[in-house]
Amino acid sequence: MMSFGRWALHSASIALPIIIIIGTASAQDGAPLAGGLPPAPTYTPGTAITPESEAKGAVAKRAKSKAWRGEIERNEAGHGRQAVQDAGPVAAMESRESLLLDKISPVQTDLPVWQNLVPLLPGPGDFAVIPGSELRPRLVRKDEFSFCDELKCHRSGAVLSAWNGAAFDGTKGELRLHGGGHADYGGNEVYAFDFSSLTWMRETDPQPLTGPMLSDSDGDGVADACPAPAEGPPATHTYQGFVYVPKIDRYWLFGTVEYCASGTGGQSAWEYDAHRRSWTPMPELDRYAKFSRAVIDPATGNVIVHVGRKNGWHEIDPRSRTLVRSFRRDPFGSYIDGTAVFDHVRRVIYAVVEARTRDRLVAYQLPDPSSGAQSEKISGRVVAEWEKQGKKAWGMAQHASGLLVLWDGNTRIVTVNPQTGQAWEMQTGGDAYRAHRGGGKPGRVYSKWAYIPELDTFFGITNADMGMVLYRLGGNATPDPGQLTSSAAHLRKGAAAPATDRRPKEPAARALPAPGAAAMPAASGTVNAKPTPVSEPHKDDGWAVPLEIEASASWESVCSTAVLCDPLGSGEVLYRGRVVEAGPPQRRGGWRRVSQRSKLPDAEVPSADPVTGGLRFTFPSRSGSGAAGNFATNFSPDYSFQIGPADAGAPAQEVFIQFQVRYSCTFIWTDCDPSSAGYRKQRRCFLSKRGEGRCTASKIALISTGDQEGFTADACTRIQIALNHGTDHSLHGFHRCPRAQGFGQRLGRVGGRRQGDSQPNGLYYCPRIRNDGSQKTWNNSPDTCFRLIDDRWITIQVRLRFGPWQSNREKGATKLSHVSIWAGIEGQDAGRQRLVIDNDFYAVDPKGRDLIGKIWLMPHLYNKTPKEDHPPFFVWYRNLVVAETLVPNPV
Repeated sequence: MMSFGRWALHSASIALPIIIIIGTASAQDGAPLAGGLPPAPTYTPGTAITPESEAKGAVAKRAKSKAWRGEIERNEAGHGRQAVQDAGPVAAMESRESLLLDKISPVQTDLPVWQNLVPLLPGPGDFAVIPGSELRPRLVRKDEFSFCDELKCHRSGAVLSAWNGAAFDGTKGELRLHGGGHADYGGNEVYAFDFSSLTWMRETDPQPLTGPMLSDSDGDGVADACPAPAEGPPATHTYQGFVYVPKIDRYWLFGTVEYCASGTGGQSAWEYDAHRRSWTPMPELDRYAKFSRAVIDPATGNVIVHVGRKNGWHEIDPRSRTLVRSFRRDPFGSYIDGTAVFDHVRRVIYAVVEARTRDRLVAYQLPDPSSGAQSEKISGRVVAEWEKQGKKAWGMAQHASGLLVLWDGNTRIVTVNPQTGQAWEMQTGGDAYRAHRGGGKPGRVYSKWAYIPELDTFFGITNADMGMVLYRLGGNATPDPGQLTSSAAHLRKGAAAPATDRRPKEPAARALPAPGAAAMPAASGTVNAKPTPVSEPHKDDGWAVPLEIEASASWESVCSTAVLCDPLGSGEVLYRGRVVEAGPPQRRGGWRRVSQRSKLPDAEVPSADPVTGGLRFTFPSRSGSGAAGNFATNFSPDYSFQIGPADAGAPAQEVFIQFQVRYSCTFIWTDCDPSSAGYRKQRRCFLSKRGEGRCTASKIALISTGDQEGFTADACTRIQIALNHGTDHSLHGFHRCPRAQGFGQRLGRVGGRRQGDSQPNGLYYCPRIRNDGSQKTWNNSPDTCFRLIDDRWITIQVRLRFGPWQSNREKGATKLSHVSIWAGIEGQDAGRQRLVIDNDFYAVDPKGRDLIGKIWLMPHLYNKTPKEDHPPFFVWYRNLVVAETLVPNPV
């Protein structure tokens, strides 16, 4: 049992809640707690104190120090002691151990700007929607302007749905939106919401792209791509780089990834005058416009901005546009976009940053500005952290009590006590709001979430068809000790209606039939044979192959026991297990590499994607089969962990390999325009250079021969295992290169033609039939296949177990090696991996000492013609794991 204080709600002049400590109570850890937020249990704030030399010391010693006690007392003085005095001696004793909440001033309902909003306020703990506040009627329409095609006007909703924030003028009650960026949307218009009238207006119209070029596509020093608008800034991702600056009554924009239909634009800084509805460039501040997050210091009126991928923060005087001081020695290193708030009482910046496996809420203590130094060290601490859930893109605002309130853009609210780090998952309500939200999927919020202290109310927007939502802190809460508890997850069940999704529905996996149930019928009109129903796990060499992987685990937990963990694109590569039993290994040069051999000008070396995450591979138009390049890594840097038969001297006979892959819409579909009648209806066929209208299939990954001292193995070897997808994007695999040995299962002939199931013995059924004699190709019947989908992460896991080499086997010999392949799609079946392929195979003798020891991630399109025009398309990979046991589902 944990001892908690009891919180009560007191009313101001119009019965809005004031939260104060009035006594003690107890509640079981993890159980929902009624009557408002409980105060946090006592422990030292933060999980790491900076600088790093202190982080390794005893945090408990800091808690006992006089300096720390003095800081607590100063914080209490800054937020007032009236609540403790009213609550009595028990609460006063607890006040040093939990956040002492502000005494909130009466609601200023006499301010005209908020008069129309007061009747619409929800109750504590509830959401509400402002009627008639939908942005959709004001958005740029598909054919509204003659230049709409170049702007992608049909995607004007990206001003909300892309990586964009908003700027809020709390005095006038005005919120402004601007943005699009990258390949999302090219309109640079401004939208304004007026809280006094509760209406939207389009304040400026988008401009045609007739300005100067912004990008140098061929490296000759001359900008020749990505035209700028005729007036004003290019549409960009704003993240939290769009901010109202009260000191000059202007809006500042630090824009990242300018719109470019054929590539990626740069970044730039601009100033917007809402009175004149005009933009002014600020080239002297362009260097601060990169994945920026900006806050305002009310005491000075200065702008404090963090530049993504750079250490530290920078304080800028908006009147002179000059740097006041920089805090370059960031204790948390380099990171990119996210949300931040400035606590003017404590003079602390709170920011959500993304670590390798965690979402972290960190606090920066600003140095005293009286020193006059232009470059100073800044100290910080980790306030709270969670398993990685994308919280950096949530909205965060500070309640008058000092609590930090995070919103996921849907129905989730997480509240954090910044003094102790304790977090609570709020049990939210409001039927009218929740009925409109979809599937619990978070939105990209950033600064589109703010707090109105006069009304003790938060507001936010992420959906053009819903409009502005309101939220009042209060209601029930579930303690969240740094990750989503089972209780909190239970609170959200049924919280929202399923999302409306126009994608064609992928076939569901086969349900497990009861023992003795009839076999599933064959796909209509294509195959006569029927698959054998799977009713229980198959056993291979005494190991029960699960039909569905139930367990889930964090990246950090998986990596603690895996042989290799490679996040791909960012973060440190970890390796352990057998490879470190004799001490730290030495990394061989070239044991892990990213390669690009294409000479096509538009081809790019696979690189980290700061927006989607992972390693991004790019296929330009008119590119060949391997234009996107590849990533390859040995299982261990010193080649000590390799797989094969025991009698061949292999260190291990079994391995589990898991990774995630993601495809752009343009890879899977011919039409990616959401407003089009053909949207996501026809799958794309990339033409083969063999002609006759043939389509290409594609590699996903190769698990192949590992390197040895003095020998670097190629991808195509006799012992390779390949994961492919067919022309209809159904998953399948094979062994050996050349003369592939498929992992499918033969079925009876149809009209004399061979047929087989390319996804045998799992929860799917993917029959394939030979064409007539003129073409030795296969046609899948995809109705019950596991197929790849776009714009979602797909988790794939392979288990390989090797028996002896069987090149010289007798006809009909038993297959002594085994493969199992599971796959899961983000947002389906709770992300669980389900068995797709499970079969024995003959392991082919490599005619040498080769063993399995390397994986290639390579979106290679077999025989793709480089003469075909098509939109650029992308494939991403992330979170590669090589392990000796089954890898759980990613959290």
